[in-house]
Amino acid sequence: MRNEDLVILNKMLEEICYLQETTSEIKSFENFVSNEDKKRAVAMAFLNIGELANHLSVEFRESQKEIPFNEIRATRNNAAHGYFGLRFDFIWKTIHEDIPILKKQIKRVLGL
Repeated sequence: MRNEDLVILNKMLEEICYLQETTSEIKSFENFVSNEDKKRAVAMAFLNIGELANHLSVEFRESQKEIPFNEIRATRNNAAHGYFGLRFDFIWKTIHEDIPILKKQIKRVLGL
């Protein structure tokens, strides 16, 4: 694995931790969706995670088939180009169901 891929994975992990910390005190979707600051912070974190994924080497992405890089990048594109149409119900579900799995996958690759 390229050193650049390791750097990118560590930055992705930082963004994931930020995302989880930012939303840890929010107990319901209704509270989340009514908090404009949290929604914007979360959208930016998703944008950053997807942008970082775009910079991973093709070789690395192909070697890690269990990590859904296409979906990560698609979510980034949605956050970047369609914020006002962003489905925050999907984002909320992703934070609670998919982000913990992605965090484990990245930590596994990094040997953490």
